[in-house]
Amino acid sequence: MKNTLAFLLLLALAPAGQATEETRYFFGKFYTVFGIVGDVPPGVAPCGDVDFPPEAGPECLLVEIEGAGRASRMGIARLNIQDVLVFNDGPPNVTSNFFVITASDGDALFAQYENLPASADGVIRGPIKIVGGSGRFLNAEGKLRFYAKSNFGNGTAVVILRGKLRIKKDDVPTE
Repeated sequence: MKNTLAFLLLLALAPAGQATEETRYFFGKFYTVFGIVGDVPPGVAPCGDVDFPPEAGPECLLVEIEGAGRASRMGIARLNIQDVLVFNDGPPNVTSNFFVITASDGDALFAQYENLPASADGVIRGPIKIVGGSGRFLNAEGKLRFYAKSNFGNGTAVVILRGKLRIKKDDVPTE
């Protein structure tokens, strides 16, 4: 009886729910195809903010990247990115954007980046942030390194993501 009362007292005084956190190394490698969806009209930010000679071609191109690969904590997964490739302000770069990495069960990670530089040989690299997700990745956050090597000849790219992924899990008391 004493033990039962002590247990009930501890249960009553315990916080309603406690968050736990799990930090894991994340690695993903995706084989993708990319295509130019169209030009971005001059004057639409970030295009048209500097004098860019028309004979040089478009200032900005709308690009889509889609593919599949494997990622830790996800297994087989899909990668979907849509962004603007900017040529008008020095070396090309990709603007700020969000993208999604989706596991085969539909759970997804949401990532964000800003102004990743693109080299003439088709390499894009830089930091990205994990800013949430769905399903088991609902409260995910983290910092990853983004690396993409494009083959302009056949419209393919290999995308590699690596870094730390933190998943917060809220304990929901059962009744």
